[in-house]
Amino acid sequence: AGRRRGSLAVEPAVRGRIRRAVYGRFACRAGACGHSCCRGWEIDVDEAALRRYAAVEGELGQVLRRNIYQDDDGAHFLLTEDERCPFLREDGLCRLICDLGEDALCEICALHPRFFTDVGEDTLCGLGLSCEAACDLLLNTDAPLRVVSEAGETTTVPALLGLSECA
Repeated sequence: AGRRRGSLAVEPAVRGRIRRAVYGRFACRAGACGHSCCRGWEIDVDEAALRRYAAVEGELGQVLRRNIYQDDDGAHFLLTEDERCPFLREDGLCRLICDLGEDALCEICALHPRFFTDVGEDTLCGLGLSCEAACDLLLNTDAPLRVVSEAGETTTVPALLGLSECA
């Protein structure tokens, strides 16, 4: 049993969003990733994905259904003996994306490493540091720490918090 990676709420659509200016530049490294999020994590499968997976026909549909465990707490993929997602290919790519497209992903796989936290009337959209691509994007930049609102307004973090700018 690996570390558990729980389901996340879908990206908020109603509330205002605040995100780091580099948020939109995130891209999964997929096969080039040295620390795949598809290893060592229990990957929850949401209800909508379960319905989609039940409709997949042929050999892939059989493999999908054979590799999902369901109980009263929900559903998740059954990891291999070496704690890999059963759909992680040897080249580091996801079989579900390669065979069915990105829309086939369950919610957690589609959103990871993104996270969402309510801040007053808005939602802070972030990237978790458990992902090497997110770490590189967030930590290896000379750009100032700026955030962007849903309306496209850009500000600094101290100003967002009502603090004076740091010297």
